[in-house]
Amino acid sequence: MTVIDALRDLVRRGYTQLAIARMVGTSQSTVNRALAGVDVRHSLAQRILSCQDEIQSSGDDYQPSPDGHMPEKHAVQASSEKAARGKRSSHSETNQEVMPP
Repeated sequence: MTVIDALRDLVRRGYTQLAIARMVGTSQSTVNRALAGVDVRHSLAQRILSCQDEIQSSGDDYQPSPDGHMPEKHAVQASSEKAARGKRSSHSETNQEVMPP
């Protein structure tokens, strides 16, 4: 199965692009680009395929709410991955001094 096929299956099951993005730890615009056929990083492609496989095998046709919420089991996975990435990328931001005016 390709990344596009996996994303189309998730959309068919009722997941929004935002919900998919949160499940795999990326942005909605990246999911949109992937659906349009733009290449994504291998690690993201693997997370998308894994997420789709897990949902397919569980038979989960959960309909996310309009505000993009998703089942708790998927939300925890995505937030953990996002937190891990955030620790690496925000290191320089946390060490900046704030100068008084």
